[in-house]
Amino acid sequence: MKNLKEFIKEKLEEEKIYIYGFTDPCVDENDAFSLINWIKNKYHAKMLWMEKTLDKRIDVKKVYSDVKSILVVAVPYKKLYFEKFKIASYALHVDYHKFLYNKLKKIMEETKKNFKDIDYKIYVDTGPILERMFARKAGLGFIGKNTMLISFKKGSYLVLGIVLMNCYVESDREVKKNYCGNCQRCIEACPTKAIIKPFVLDSNKCISYHTVENKGEIPDEISKKLNGWIFGCDICQEVCPWNRNPTELTDFPLHPYVSNFDLDHFIKNPEKYFKESPLKRIKLKGFLRNINLTL
Repeated sequence: MKNLKEFIKEKLEEEKIYIYGFTDPCVDENDAFSLINWIKNKYHAKMLWMEKTLDKRIDVKKVYSDVKSILVVAVPYKKLYFEKFKIASYALHVDYHKFLYNKLKKIMEETKKNFKDIDYKIYVDTGPILERMFARKAGLGFIGKNTMLISFKKGSYLVLGIVLMNCYVESDREVKKNYCGNCQRCIEACPTKAIIKPFVLDSNKCISYHTVENKGEIPDEISKKLNGWIFGCDICQEVCPWNRNPTELTDFPLHPYVSNFDLDHFIKNPEKYFKESPLKRIKLKGFLRNINLTL
Protein backbone atom coordinates (compact mmCIF):
# COMPACT_ATOMS: atom_id res chain seq x y z
CA MET A 1 0.00 0.00 0.00
CA LYS A 2 1.22 3.51 -0.81
CA ASN A 3 2.34 5.71 2.05
CA LEU A 4 0.20 8.72 2.96
CA LYS A 5 2.18 11.25 0.97
CA GLU A 6 2.20 9.19 -2.21
CA PHE A 7 -1.50 8.44 -1.85
CA ILE A 8 -2.42 12.13 -1.54
CA LYS A 9 -0.18 13.08 -4.46
CA GLU A 10 -1.89 10.48 -6.64
CA LYS A 11 -5.33 11.78 -5.69
CA LEU A 12 -4.28 15.38 -6.33
CA GLU A 13 -3.23 14.57 -9.86
CA GLU A 14 -6.42 12.64 -10.47
CA GLU A 15 -8.19 15.93 -9.67
CA LYS A 16 -5.87 17.77 -12.09
CA ILE A 17 -3.99 19.56 -9.33
CA TYR A 18 -0.34 19.46 -10.38
CA ILE A 19 1.20 22.19 -8.25
CA TYR A 20 1.42 21.08 -4.61
CA GLY A 21 3.76 20.51 -1.71
CA PHE A 22 3.94 19.63 1.97
CA THR A 23 5.47 21.55 4.84
CA ASP A 24 5.50 21.84 8.62
CA PRO A 25 3.09 24.21 10.42
CA CYS A 26 5.75 26.57 11.78
CA VAL A 27 5.67 30.24 10.79
CA ASP A 28 9.22 31.54 10.37
CA GLU A 29 10.28 34.35 12.70
CA ASN A 30 11.06 36.68 9.78
CA ASP A 31 7.61 36.11 8.27
CA ALA A 32 5.92 36.73 11.62
CA PHE A 33 7.95 39.90 12.16
CA SER A 34 7.09 41.19 8.67
CA LEU A 35 3.38 40.61 9.22
CA ILE A 36 3.39 42.26 12.66
CA ASN A 37 5.25 45.26 11.27
CA TRP A 38 2.90 45.44 8.27
CA ILE A 39 -0.12 45.66 10.53
CA LYS A 40 1.57 48.15 12.88
CA ASN A 41 2.03 50.42 9.86
CA LYS A 42 -1.71 50.09 9.05
CA TYR A 43 -0.94 48.70 5.60
CA HIS A 44 -3.94 46.38 6.01
CA ALA A 45 -6.25 49.43 5.67
CA LYS A 46 -9.74 48.59 6.93
CA MET A 47 -9.28 44.82 6.81
CA LEU A 48 -9.56 44.74 10.58
CA TRP A 49 -10.00 40.98 10.70
CA MET A 50 -6.30 40.64 9.86
CA GLU A 51 -5.39 42.50 13.03
CA LYS A 52 -7.94 40.61 15.16
CA THR A 53 -6.61 37.24 13.98
CA LEU A 54 -2.92 38.12 14.06
CA ASP A 55 -2.19 35.61 16.81
CA LYS A 56 -3.64 32.80 14.69
CA ARG A 57 -1.77 33.91 11.59
CA ILE A 58 1.57 33.56 13.31
CA ASP A 59 0.62 30.37 15.20
CA VAL A 60 -1.37 27.87 13.14
CA LYS A 61 -1.95 25.68 16.19
CA LYS A 62 -4.41 28.33 17.35
CA VAL A 63 -6.40 27.57 14.20
CA TYR A 64 -6.12 23.79 14.51
CA SER A 65 -4.36 22.53 17.63
CA ASP A 66 -3.66 19.05 16.21
CA VAL A 67 -1.91 20.23 13.06
CA LYS A 68 1.38 18.48 12.31
CA SER A 69 1.74 18.96 8.56
CA ILE A 70 0.30 21.23 5.89
CA LEU A 71 -0.61 20.45 2.31
CA VAL A 72 -0.53 23.46 -0.02
CA VAL A 73 -1.95 23.37 -3.55
CA ALA A 74 -2.14 25.88 -6.38
CA VAL A 75 -4.44 25.92 -9.40
CA PRO A 76 -3.57 28.17 -12.36
CA TYR A 77 -6.22 30.27 -14.01
CA LYS A 78 -6.52 31.80 -17.45
CA LYS A 79 -5.70 35.48 -17.87
CA LEU A 80 -8.06 37.50 -20.04
CA TYR A 81 -8.13 41.18 -20.94
CA PHE A 82 -10.91 43.70 -21.39
CA GLU A 83 -10.51 47.12 -22.93
CA LYS A 84 -13.08 49.06 -20.90
CA PHE A 85 -14.49 47.26 -17.86
CA LYS A 86 -11.56 45.37 -16.40
CA ILE A 87 -12.01 42.49 -13.98
CA ALA A 88 -9.16 40.61 -12.34
CA SER A 89 -8.63 37.36 -14.19
CA TYR A 90 -9.30 35.09 -11.21
CA ALA A 91 -12.80 36.63 -10.92
CA LEU A 92 -13.60 35.76 -14.53
CA HIS A 93 -13.79 32.16 -13.36
CA VAL A 94 -16.35 30.50 -11.11
CA ASP A 95 -15.89 31.12 -7.39
CA TYR A 96 -12.51 29.57 -6.59
CA HIS A 97 -13.34 29.12 -2.90
CA LYS A 98 -16.02 26.54 -3.60
CA PHE A 99 -14.30 25.06 -6.67
CA LEU A 100 -11.03 24.28 -4.91
CA TYR A 101 -12.61 23.40 -1.55
CA ASN A 102 -14.73 20.71 -3.19
CA LYS A 103 -11.68 19.20 -4.87
CA LEU A 104 -9.69 19.13 -1.64
CA LYS A 105 -12.65 17.76 0.32
CA LYS A 106 -13.01 14.88 -2.12
CA ILE A 107 -9.29 14.10 -1.96
CA MET A 108 -9.13 14.17 1.82
CA GLU A 109 -12.27 12.08 2.29
CA GLU A 110 -10.83 9.42 -0.02
CA THR A 111 -7.60 9.63 1.95
CA LYS A 112 -9.48 9.19 5.21
CA LYS A 113 -11.06 5.98 3.96
CA ASN A 114 -7.60 4.48 3.53
CA PHE A 115 -5.85 6.13 6.49
CA LYS A 116 -8.38 5.93 9.31
CA ASP A 117 -6.59 8.12 11.86
CA ILE A 118 -6.25 11.16 9.64
CA ASP A 119 -8.16 14.35 10.37
CA TYR A 120 -7.92 17.71 8.63
CA LYS A 121 -9.20 21.23 8.06
CA ILE A 122 -9.42 22.89 4.64
CA TYR A 123 -8.99 26.60 3.95
CA VAL A 124 -9.29 28.35 0.59
CA ASP A 125 -8.74 31.99 1.47
CA THR A 126 -11.31 31.44 4.22
CA GLY A 127 -9.23 31.52 7.40
CA PRO A 128 -6.31 33.24 9.13
CA ILE A 129 -3.63 31.29 7.28
CA LEU A 130 -0.50 32.73 5.66
CA GLU A 131 -1.15 30.83 2.44
CA ARG A 132 1.61 32.33 0.31
CA MET A 133 4.21 31.88 3.03
CA PHE A 134 3.31 28.21 3.45
CA ALA A 135 3.26 27.79 -0.33
CA ARG A 136 6.83 29.07 -0.44
CA LYS A 137 7.82 26.75 2.41
CA ALA A 138 6.22 23.82 0.60
CA GLY A 139 8.29 24.52 -2.51
CA LEU A 140 5.51 25.80 -4.80
CA GLY A 141 7.44 28.94 -5.72
CA PHE A 142 8.88 32.18 -4.36
CA ILE A 143 7.33 35.44 -3.19
CA GLY A 144 7.76 38.25 -5.72
CA LYS A 145 8.35 41.93 -5.05
CA ASN A 146 4.62 42.42 -5.68
CA THR A 147 3.97 40.02 -2.72
CA MET A 148 2.46 37.39 -5.04
CA LEU A 149 3.47 33.73 -5.02
CA ILE A 150 5.28 33.00 -8.28
CA SER A 151 5.50 29.46 -9.60
CA PHE A 152 8.54 28.70 -11.77
CA LYS A 153 6.34 26.92 -14.33
CA LYS A 154 3.03 28.80 -14.09
CA GLY A 155 3.86 32.31 -12.90
CA SER A 156 1.57 34.06 -10.41
CA TYR A 157 -1.89 33.56 -11.91
CA LEU A 158 -2.76 31.02 -9.22
CA VAL A 159 -5.36 30.36 -6.53
CA LEU A 160 -4.18 28.60 -3.38
CA GLY A 161 -5.66 26.01 -1.06
CA ILE A 162 -4.48 24.77 2.32
CA VAL A 163 -5.10 21.52 4.19
CA LEU A 164 -4.07 21.35 7.85
CA MET A 165 -3.49 17.70 8.79
CA ASN A 166 -3.13 15.98 12.15
CA CYS A 167 -0.43 13.62 10.87
CA TYR A 168 3.22 13.97 9.93
CA VAL A 169 4.09 14.07 6.24
CA GLU A 170 7.63 14.59 5.01
CA SER A 171 8.13 18.25 4.07
CA ASP A 172 9.19 19.29 0.59
CA ARG A 173 12.12 21.61 0.01
CA GLU A 174 11.44 25.26 0.74
CA VAL A 175 12.21 27.90 -1.88
CA LYS A 176 14.39 30.26 0.13
CA LYS A 177 15.88 32.30 -2.70
CA ASN A 178 14.04 35.14 -4.39
CA TYR A 179 14.16 35.08 -8.19
CA CYS A 180 13.05 38.63 -9.04
CA GLY A 181 16.64 39.75 -9.40
CA ASN A 182 16.95 43.46 -10.17
CA CYS A 183 13.55 43.61 -11.85
CA GLN A 184 11.31 46.43 -10.62
CA ARG A 185 8.57 46.25 -13.26
CA CYS A 186 5.72 45.61 -10.82
CA ILE A 187 6.78 48.50 -8.60
CA GLU A 188 7.17 50.87 -11.54
CA ALA A 189 3.91 49.84 -13.24
CA CYS A 190 1.57 50.26 -10.26
CA PRO A 191 -0.38 53.48 -11.02
CA THR A 192 -1.08 54.21 -7.35
CA LYS A 193 2.39 53.25 -6.05
CA ALA A 194 0.88 50.66 -3.75
CA ILE A 195 4.08 48.59 -3.70
CA ILE A 196 5.94 51.06 -1.52
CA LYS A 197 9.12 48.99 -1.59
CA PRO A 198 10.01 45.44 -2.64
CA PHE A 199 7.79 42.89 -0.87
CA VAL A 200 5.69 45.52 0.93
CA LEU A 201 2.19 46.41 -0.31
CA ASP A 202 0.18 49.26 1.20
CA SER A 203 -3.48 48.25 0.85
CA ASN A 204 -4.54 51.87 1.35
CA LYS A 205 -3.12 52.59 -2.11
CA CYS A 206 -4.08 49.33 -3.82
CA ILE A 207 -6.71 49.30 -6.59
CA SER A 208 -7.55 45.68 -5.84
CA TYR A 209 -8.22 46.46 -2.18
CA HIS A 210 -10.45 49.42 -2.96
CA THR A 211 -12.51 47.70 -5.67
CA VAL A 212 -13.01 44.46 -3.71
CA GLU A 213 -12.64 45.02 0.03
CA ASN A 214 -13.41 48.72 0.54
CA LYS A 215 -17.14 49.03 1.25
CA GLY A 216 -17.09 52.84 1.57
CA GLU A 217 -16.05 55.61 -0.76
CA ILE A 218 -12.92 55.19 -2.85
CA PRO A 219 -10.52 58.12 -2.33
CA ASP A 220 -10.17 60.50 -5.28
CA GLU A 221 -6.45 59.83 -5.61
CA ILE A 222 -7.29 56.15 -6.23
CA SER A 223 -10.51 56.49 -8.25
CA LYS A 224 -8.77 58.82 -10.75
CA LYS A 225 -6.31 56.04 -11.52
CA LEU A 226 -8.64 53.04 -11.82
CA ASN A 227 -8.31 53.12 -15.61
CA GLY A 228 -11.25 50.79 -16.09
CA TRP A 229 -10.68 48.36 -13.23
CA ILE A 230 -14.05 47.54 -11.69
CA PHE A 231 -13.07 44.46 -9.67
CA GLY A 232 -9.52 43.75 -8.60
CA CYS A 233 -6.39 44.60 -10.57
CA ASP A 234 -3.82 42.54 -12.47
CA ILE A 235 -1.30 45.24 -13.42
CA CYS A 236 1.57 44.01 -11.22
CA GLN A 237 1.06 40.52 -12.66
CA GLU A 238 0.66 41.62 -16.27
CA VAL A 239 4.11 43.21 -16.33
CA CYS A 240 5.88 40.37 -14.52
CA PRO A 241 8.34 38.46 -16.75
CA TRP A 242 7.39 35.23 -14.96
CA ASN A 243 3.93 35.56 -16.55
CA ARG A 244 5.28 35.88 -20.07
CA ASN A 245 3.87 32.53 -21.18
CA PRO A 246 0.06 32.19 -21.06
CA THR A 247 -1.28 29.84 -18.42
CA GLU A 248 -2.77 26.66 -19.79
CA LEU A 249 -6.36 26.09 -18.80
CA THR A 250 -6.97 23.45 -16.15
CA ASP A 251 -10.49 22.30 -15.37
CA PHE A 252 -11.04 25.62 -13.53
CA PRO A 253 -14.03 26.87 -15.54
CA LEU A 254 -14.66 30.42 -16.64
CA HIS A 255 -17.81 32.06 -15.35
CA PRO A 256 -20.36 32.05 -18.21
CA TYR A 257 -21.39 35.67 -17.64
CA VAL A 258 -18.52 37.45 -15.90
CA SER A 259 -15.99 36.23 -18.47
CA ASN A 260 -18.12 37.87 -21.14
CA PHE A 261 -19.01 40.97 -19.17
CA ASP A 262 -21.55 43.19 -20.87
CA LEU A 263 -22.77 46.27 -19.01
CA ASP A 264 -26.24 46.41 -20.53
CA HIS A 265 -26.85 42.73 -19.83
CA PHE A 266 -25.46 43.09 -16.31
CA ILE A 267 -27.78 45.99 -15.45
CA LYS A 268 -30.78 43.85 -16.45
CA ASN A 269 -29.50 40.57 -14.95
CA PRO A 270 -27.07 41.27 -12.08
CA GLU A 271 -28.01 38.05 -10.27
CA LYS A 272 -26.54 35.99 -13.13
CA TYR A 273 -23.15 37.67 -12.65
CA PHE A 274 -23.06 37.29 -8.87
CA LYS A 275 -24.17 33.67 -8.64
CA GLU A 276 -21.20 31.32 -8.13
CA SER A 277 -18.86 34.30 -8.66
CA PRO A 278 -16.20 36.12 -6.63
CA LEU A 279 -18.04 39.34 -7.54
CA LYS A 280 -20.44 38.73 -4.66
CA ARG A 281 -17.65 39.80 -2.31
CA ILE A 282 -18.28 43.48 -3.09
CA LYS A 283 -22.07 43.09 -3.47
CA LEU A 284 -24.20 44.93 -5.99
CA LYS A 285 -23.89 48.37 -4.39
CA GLY A 286 -20.11 48.24 -4.36
CA PHE A 287 -19.88 46.87 -7.88
CA LEU A 288 -22.12 49.61 -9.23
CA ARG A 289 -19.97 52.15 -7.41
CA ASN A 290 -16.89 50.81 -9.20
CA ILE A 291 -18.62 50.86 -12.59
CA ASN A 292 -19.81 54.42 -12.12
CA LEU A 293 -16.25 55.56 -11.39
CA THR A 294 -15.14 54.29 -14.80
CA LEU A 295 -17.95 55.85 -16.84
